[in-house]
Amino acid sequence: MTQEQPQAPGGASPQERLRALLHAAVEPIQPSPQAYELIRERVARRARWRAPLLAAAGVAAVVLVALAIVALLPSGQATTVEPPPVTAPSQPSAPGSPGQTTGGDGPDRPSGTATAPGRTGTSLPLTGSASPPASDDPTGPTPATPSASRTDGHSPPGRGADVDGDGQNDQVRVTGGAVEVTFAAGSTARAELPGAASPSGAWSGFDADSDGRAELIVQTATTSGMSSFTLLRYAGPGRLDVVPDGGAELRLQAGPGAGFRCLSGGGLEIVRGVTTDGGQNYSVTRLAVELTAAGLARAPGSPSVSQLTAAEAAPLFLADCAGLR
Repeated sequence: MTQEQPQAPGGASPQERLRALLHAAVEPIQPSPQAYELIRERVARRARWRAPLLAAAGVAAVVLVALAIVALLPSGQATTVEPPPVTAPSQPSAPGSPGQTTGGDGPDRPSGTATAPGRTGTSLPLTGSASPPASDDPTGPTPATPSASRTDGHSPPGRGADVDGDGQNDQVRVTGGAVEVTFAAGSTARAELPGAASPSGAWSGFDADSDGRAELIVQTATTSGMSSFTLLRYAGPGRLDVVPDGGAELRLQAGPGAGFRCLSGGGLEIVRGVTTDGGQNYSVTRLAVELTAAGLARAPGSPSVSQLTAAEAAPLFLADCAGLR
């Protein structure tokens, strides 16, 4: 038995009445003859402003990718790593025999690099290079391993420091009796040194006055075990000036009874030692120094004085600034 669908009043089913209502709502709507042209015009108008916008977004994406690549790439500045001086071992000799050398605890300091307890940083050998100890080997002394430092009076290429404070390393080269700086922007500066440059071409970049520009400390000469250093600073586009040393008290030297070190917060510390017993003990004075417009000058405060043995004082009589090695 088939169930009949209920009839709506008037004899029409609900579906037929719905269909009639939809027809009645739609049939009065008449499409405009210009409707197609209006649609095409609006589509073209959207395409005109959308294309430049997409192009600008694409360019911005490319620029962001390029900046990200540059930021992630390692710096192009080459760094020269020089190993510390190596001294070949020698045959042991009996106490008091010829060729025996005095240890670091005696009045004669070793010619190699020494480090004081509690002090950090690389120090400069007192005589500029390490020499092998004497030996009783009948075949002659064992030659030391050749040093990696240069001996032609020029600094190794590729080292840099931000001399002009633009946030980019500038190339520094010590050549003969002058210092040459090639700035990242392409310009150059040159300053003549007051003495012949050290054969090793040793120098250090150090912001001595905390102004964002690196001053240059260059080893200029070594006489009788005493090494001398010159301080230079940026003086404007294309200019590099030698800083006056402020007299003998503030002179940058390293050797018997003299040394200095670069302080992490800016400024330097000058060390002077005086002995009255032939080098067994020293009265050591440490003087804080600051860089002013006129040159090196005493920093506020009194110098410190301490009584040290020769072994304790020897590590202080060095040029304790990074790069002076």
